[in-house]
Amino acid sequence: MQDKLSMYEGGDCELVGKNGDLHRCRVLSLKLQKIEQAFEQAGFFALPDEYPGNSQAEAIKYSIYYAAGGNKHHVTAYSNSMPDPLIPLIRELDQCVMLVSIAGVR
Repeated sequence: MQDKLSMYEGGDCELVGKNGDLHRCRVLSLKLQKIEQAFEQAGFFALPDEYPGNSQAEAIKYSIYYAAGGNKHHVTAYSNSMPDPLIPLIRELDQCVMLVSIAGVR
């Protein structure tokens, strides 16, 4: 199992870690704005649903679901074949995983 980060409107977050531990916290509005900007800059709603990659054991699979402004979209990509538009977004989301796992309440 890999980490699963869920972020909700208003900044509430839940992280289910690899070992099944649940962490909860609230992301500050500034960080939430940075994440929303990363989705916009990536042109997320126009991206293909899937970027085929090598699903080798060392590759991280990213399944990203995003809804905003009445639009919803899902993109799947692997760390060993990450498309350029997703790289800044993945960095922001990875930072959130680290922050929630450190600061989150169990």
